[in-house]
Amino acid sequence: MGTLFTCQPEDLEPVEFTHYDCWDDTTTWGEIARSWGATLGITLPEDCEDATILELLRRGFSVYQGDEFIEVYDLTEQEIDDKSWRA
Repeated sequence: MGTLFTCQPEDLEPVEFTHYDCWDDTTTWGEIARSWGATLGITLPEDCEDATILELLRRGFSVYQGDEFIEVYDLTEQEIDDKSWRA
């Protein structure tokens, strides 16, 4: 199971992300989920943001969900434990 971060881990590079303010008026959540799935090599639910995030966590990806963007990280437990921001 991945980690759902409550604060943005600034010293990590995401493997995927989206900034809400960069979306076109016609961009749908399904398009974002399909794009992430193609990049990550997995199938993600396309019906809603929460379902996509839960599936990413279930598959072992870590996620930061902020007010302006979402970032997805592919980390091992050791990488997570080695970071100084981890409480």
